[in-house]
Formats: sequence, C-alpha cells, structure tokens
Amino acid sequence: MINKTFEELGEYRAPDGYIDFDRVVEENDVETEREIRGNENREKDWIDINGGRVLVKTNVDGQQNSEYSELISCALARQAGMETAEYDMVRYKGEQGLITKYVCKEGEEMITLHELIGSGPDVPGYEDTIDIDHVFDNLPLKLKQQGLSEQDIDECMLGIRKQLLFDLAIMEGDRHLENISLIFSKVDGKQTVRVAPMYDTEAALILGNEPEVMEKIYTDWMKTASLTTTQPPKISIIPEAKEEEVSDLPPALMGFLAQLRSEVKTNKREEFTTDTEEMWMTTFDFLCEDERAREFFETNLKNMDIRKALTEVEMKIGVKVPEHIRGMAIACFEDRVMAMDYRNRTKLKEMGRDIKEVSDDNTVR
Repeated sequence: MINKTFEELGEYRAPDGYIDFDRVVEENDVETEREIRGNENREKDWIDINGGRVLVKTNVDGQQNSEYSELISCALARQAGMETAEYDMVRYKGEQGLITKYVCKEGEEMITLHELIGSGPDVPGYEDTIDIDHVFDNLPLKLKQQGLSEQDIDECMLGIRKQLLFDLAIMEGDRHLENISLIFSKVDGKQTVRVAPMYDTEAALILGNEPEVMEKIYTDWMKTASLTTTQPPKISIIPEAKEEEVSDLPPALMGFLAQLRSEVKTNKREEFTTDTEEMWMTTFDFLCEDERAREFFETNLKNMDIRKALTEVEMKIGVKVPEHIRGMAIACFEDRVMAMDYRNRTKLKEMGRDIKEVSDDNTVR
C-alpha cells in the first residue's frame, strides 16, 4: 500500500505538472490489481493508498490530451454543482495518463448502466450510437423490479438527464453505458440508489488533435462553429431513417429529379444542417422535456465559466495549460453552450413560453 493520501501524491509532481507515479511505485510497497473493464490496450491498475483505492491508467494509444479533457471537465462540473470523481494527471510506466480516486464508500456497490440494462439494439447506420430511448424506457423498469421507490427512480433519471446535458455542453463523445453508473447501498435495511459521480470524460472538448490543427480551428470562428455543430452525443436520439425510393425510371432521370428535390428545402432541412446536428439538438430537446432538467441548464450549465475552469486546473497542476488546449477549449465550449442556449430559446418560443432572464447573481426572473 502507498502510505500517502490522494492529495499527498501531489508531492511527486514533476515540473511539467504530471505526478511521477513511476517514482511513487519505486519508493513505496505497491501491489497492483488489473482493471479488466474498458479498453485493453492501455495500462489500468487499482492500487491501495492511505484513505482508499486509486485507479491509475495511461492514455489510449493515439489519443491525445485526455488528461486535460478530464481535468477541465471536472472543474466545469463542479461549477455546475455536479458530483465528479477526483482526478489528477500522471506519468505511469513511461506514459501520460490519469489517476482517480474510487468513489464508493464502505457498504456501497457501483453498477454500470451496461450491467443493468445492456447496450441496447444496434441501429443500422448508427452502430456507434446508443438509442437514448433504451435508457429511459428500460432503466426505470429495472430499478422498479429491484424494489426501489418511485422517488428514488425519479431522482436517478433526473440525475442522468443532468449528466447527459452536461455531456452535450462539453461535447463528450464517449459516454457509453459503462461510463454511467449507479451506486447501491442499504440504509436501515432499505435499498437505496443514487447516480454515481461523473467519471471518464476523457473525450470532451475536442482536444485530441495536433496543436497546429487546433490553432487553425479555434482562431477561425467559422471552423469552430462547423466543428461544434458536428459533435453528436454517444447516447442520442436517433434520426429517422431516410426512405429509399425504388423506381423504374432511367438513372439519369432519377438523378435529375433528386437534384431538383435537393434544391427545395424541407422544414427539417432548414432546421438541421446535418444528421449530427439533429442528433445533439433533438437529444437536448428530449432531456429538457423534464422542466427540472431545463432549469438546470438555464441556471447551472449556462453559467459555467471555461476560463475559470482552466485557471483551477492550472492552480492544481502548478503550470500553465498549453495555449493550443486553452484556445481550443474556450472556443469550442463557448460556441456549443451558445448554440444550446439558442436552441433552448427557440423551443421555448415554439411552446409560447416567456424566456427566463438570469441576472448577474444567477437569480431567475
């Protein structure tokens, strides 16, 4: 066991901001337990420390800057009043990566949504996407079968709505059902459940490109807007299938008719430029069908400050966040949240609702 608390591991921080976990291993009596879930092509080890257990993992091959995605996202989540796992950035077995503290207390059990309801049916054309209906149709039934109260189930589903709304804001593209969990425990002999703190936001904020590529994007508003528009969520409303027409007309004539139709904009085409834009916007609409979730967006998510989050990360690691990461995070986050706010206002107008204004002190008027 490492006789250091999670916070004390910061004593091993190198000048570049990373905790030198190889040095931690050298100087302490360390036993590791391999984490078998998730990507096998990375180091993932559980290690006992003073005060609990930590998971140390290296980045996925070819994935860049996931440690910054995680730390910035966690800082934003705390601003929004959301529970999140504790993270720090490490070098382990010569590779960059992350360390996180196990979130369960004694007597608690964390179970992923994948373990509870499976991954759901494959959707032709969207094999990498999880149909959000699978979650919201099946999870309440599963929890009810386990004897949980309607109130507990309602709070769980609201918590998941909030997590998925946050994912839309940070453009987290890998929130599969093993990356959302519930924590079960018994209180006075009664089964209770709560949504686990957020974890594994390594694919957020579109930070996985080379520095020169990111600079070209975040210094050009049109490129930033185009990129943030095409970032769909992993758990999503699936666009309706396009009907394929079968005809005996000659191919040349069919092509001519198709070109004519493409020049006539339908209502749907005026609303969405791409399938991916439709996916995140309609997912946003679905999540906000619960007015408590919409209120959470309006009063919590809209007020997140990406610059404040970056400053918090810099205070934690003791060095400046690289400029290309800072520029990319600011441009993409602010553009996406602005687009979500516009979508929200548009839907409220369609419903004939007054748009709430939020004052500087975050009081809704």
